[in-house]
Amino acid sequence: MAALPIFQSVRSLVAAQKTSFKDLTWFAKVIVQIVNSGIPVMISTHSPYFLQAVRYYSAMYSIEKYVNYYMAECGNDDMVSMKEVTNDLNQVFLTLAEPLNKIMNVDEVRGRLK
Repeated sequence: MAALPIFQSVRSLVAAQKTSFKDLTWFAKVIVQIVNSGIPVMISTHSPYFLQAVRYYSAMYSIEKYVNYYMAECGNDDMVSMKEVTNDLNQVFLTLAEPLNKIMNVDEVRGRLK
């Protein structure tokens, strides 16, 4: 795999996905193209949309076998560990959806206020 011209001298790249990007799928596609050119990339996200876009483009570019997914977990001792979740991304999606799920049922809250 040949590196994209702009990254010819880059050995690895760490990218932080910003929620201010208007089109997260565009950014995910760029990241996957960089990986496809042979440059290792480490990204961090809180966005299930961005994560799904990375999965989608990794499949599109046939690089899924080169992509690993990890989830940070905080233990009882407040130490953070990284858990590989490549084969079970559902736990990541459930974790990312949890805060929204807690506040989705507006009718339930209205009922409690009566």
